[in-house]
Amino acid sequence: MLQLSCQVPLPGTTGKASTPTSLTEQEQQMNKVDKLTRQLQMMTNERNELSIILANFTNNDLNNRLNFELEMLNMEHKKVMVDLEKFPNEIREALNKCKELTEETVSYSILHSQLLSEWTHLKEKVSILREENRKLRGEQISLQESCEELRRLCGEAHEKIYDLWAKEKQERLEDRLQYLLKQRDLVSKHKVLAEKLQHYFTVSQMSTT
Repeated sequence: MLQLSCQVPLPGTTGKASTPTSLTEQEQQMNKVDKLTRQLQMMTNERNELSIILANFTNNDLNNRLNFELEMLNMEHKKVMVDLEKFPNEIREALNKCKELTEETVSYSILHSQLLSEWTHLKEKVSILREENRKLRGEQISLQESCEELRRLCGEAHEKIYDLWAKEKQERLEDRLQYLLKQRDLVSKHKVLAEKLQHYFTVSQMSTT
């Protein structure tokens, strides 16, 4: 690279020094050449190593290697064939399983439809019962109000009956008292009359003697 910086100017150029840009391009080209040279050297070394390895292998080693590879391939082939022979049974089992799952799905779908219908029926029944309960609550409130009104009327009637009974009893007592007073007066009069008669009889007897 140092020699490139001292090259003789090309024809048609002046003797002046090259610009920094020209030096950079030349350096890049030389770097590429060096890189290619190193890669070529590495490839040459790898080729020499492979040549040494191949030189150490005999025909018998190669045959053993090939037989081993062939045996491994046969074993892999047998394994693949065994797996292929299992596929029909697995496919048959998978189809049976799919059939069972389909039947279960249909059964579950029918059961789901039945449960949905029952749920809808129960929902309607609950709605009807709620409406009836609301009506019964209204009737209960009305009956409670009627009972309270009846209780109030009964109380008032009882008070009126009691007052009437008390008044009637008072009148009866007064009538009884009047009757007893009259009887007392009558007894008094009878007693006075009896006394007068007794006195008269006494006087009459005394006058006759």
